[in-house]
Amino acid sequence: MVCTASSPLSHRVIGDRIVGATWAFAAAMTQGEVTVHGVTRTTSTWCWTMLRAAGAETSTGLDSFTVTIARRPSAVDFVTLPFRGSLPTCSPWRSRCPPSPTAPP
Repeated sequence: MVCTASSPLSHRVIGDRIVGATWAFAAAMTQGEVTVHGVTRTTSTWCWTMLRAAGAETSTGLDSFTVTIARRPSAVDFVTLPFRGSLPTCSPWRSRCPPSPTAPP
């Protein structure tokens, strides 16, 4: 197939999930509020679970998310390990769970 004419293309770059999660945790640590545009929270559900466990409120817009916390965050336990196919800073092997028989030592 030969292309004989060109037409305008539209392409949108995916927002940086690590930066978005960093802003989300920064809001929680400083007892503040942040809305991040251009990044959706659907790709890092573990991060949002931990933020809610710490006492933050999270909400999602069409192409944004908001994290709010009005009190000191509660402590949460988690473990992060090397990259396993998702966001490395927010993908624990286990979180508040007993060790898995397949988990590395």
